[in-house]
Amino acid sequence: MDDTKGQQKRGVRRLVHSSAGITLCTLLSTAIGFATQVILASYFGTTEQMDAYLVSLTIPAMVVAVFGGSLNYTFIPVFVEKLSSGEESAAWRIVNDMFCISLMVLLPITLLSSIMALDVIGATAPGLANTTKGEAATFFRVQTPVIVFSGLSALLGSTYYARKRFLYPALAQVANSANSLLVVSLFAKGSGIKAAAWGGLAGSALTFIMLVPVLRHIPRFRLSPFPLEQGTRRVIRLIMPLLCGALFYRGDDLIQRFIASSFTAGSISSLAYAFKLVTTCSSLVVSGISIVLLQHVSEFASRKEEGEIGGTFGGTFRWLTFFMMLVISCAVVSGEDGIAVLFQRGKFDAASSHLTWQCLVLYAGVMYGGVIGAITTPVFYAYKDTMLVVKVGIAGALLQLAFSFLLSRIWSELGLPLAYSLSSLATISAFLAILNRKYVALPLREMGRSLLTSGLAAAVAVPLLRLAENAFLPPLAPLARLAVMVPLTVLAYLTLAVLLRNEEAGQVARGAAVIRQRKPARSP
Repeated sequence: MDDTKGQQKRGVRRLVHSSAGITLCTLLSTAIGFATQVILASYFGTTEQMDAYLVSLTIPAMVVAVFGGSLNYTFIPVFVEKLSSGEESAAWRIVNDMFCISLMVLLPITLLSSIMALDVIGATAPGLANTTKGEAATFFRVQTPVIVFSGLSALLGSTYYARKRFLYPALAQVANSANSLLVVSLFAKGSGIKAAAWGGLAGSALTFIMLVPVLRHIPRFRLSPFPLEQGTRRVIRLIMPLLCGALFYRGDDLIQRFIASSFTAGSISSLAYAFKLVTTCSSLVVSGISIVLLQHVSEFASRKEEGEIGGTFGGTFRWLTFFMMLVISCAVVSGEDGIAVLFQRGKFDAASSHLTWQCLVLYAGVMYGGVIGAITTPVFYAYKDTMLVVKVGIAGALLQLAFSFLLSRIWSELGLPLAYSLSSLATISAFLAILNRKYVALPLREMGRSLLTSGLAAAVAVPLLRLAENAFLPPLAPLARLAVMVPLTVLAYLTLAVLLRNEEAGQVARGAAVIRQRKPARSP
């Protein structure tokens, strides 16, 4: 037991140290992205024009997520394995081959999408009014080159990550966000929301340009990938089932916008604002950890050090669970005030804030499931078991689709985030069960205790704090309520977690006590 806990602590320390730079850059990029969202919300709120813009993003974002995610999780383990075995020339040949193949695949998709823009939009959101579909098609044509730039950037960024160069790709994403903010700030008022589409295109091009220098490490760059290097063929064998499966389980936005397009104008926007908050919280927590974990686990797997993998995963799971229950508690208690402070101005009114908060609360399962999923699937990829990820992912996507149609008939647009949460939690439970049975002996007792005590602390704290807020703080402005309730939520959650003997809460409390003891006493 002591050895297991030691492995967990060592693994978590390595991950935190390696991912700190990525997390800081992600925080900066997120802050810039929020500034962009605030400007867009004040100008366009939850209007049909905002719906049109968001629908135009759906397919480019989905293609990039499918391609980039699949590439990360198949390319990195093979590249790392080649470097670890001393085959550096073969490793860089894989990069050369995959760059050419990516360009050969993404460029035709981009051209075809642009030509068939109106048909694509009609299939994506059939419930939109014809004028809104026309606007969305215009924005979509601007966005299609993002598919090429972002897809190639995913490969180049993966190459940096595989070489343990974690910071620079994160800085490139910061530049992307800053560029989008600049374009929106300068042109949104005069050019409308089309400025956001142009800003996204310019930002993705900038990121690609910043990452291109990694190609100079290729001994002899070739414009053709043929004949394919052995490692390249292996990456392709691994990535093909993942790409096919990802078309299903990366289609969550597509499912929600397809159904929400039939509801009242602004439903797509409210869901998108809430989901943006969810993905922002998740990415801030695991953006660095998931990439670093994949690199570390790939090394452990190549050396068959299953104990290190189980210890690292168990410790990471417990700390993420403890932290995410606190984040979800704050979202439920103070989320509406936070949304009002961030977005409620101009065309984004109080009704928009309330609907967005309702969606945010119902996305809580996605927030937690997404974070745990981000540390679970890399273990399967490190063992190069992409088919299993595909099968579970497809089952989860079909479950989400069934829940979405069923619950949206009962609760309209509010049924969609609830459906996504239920399917997300079911999918991650299946992943954990299979991982423990097939590959790594997980410390399930410690993980379960952490989940139970953290969840109970949140379940008790949230209703009590909501009652107190409604009884004593309604006259206050949203920012003032935030200033009061967020610290109270943190204090109540930590106190209850300590009383429930949550080990992570105990470590936080002991750390705080040590800091207080080290404070120099004030001179009289």
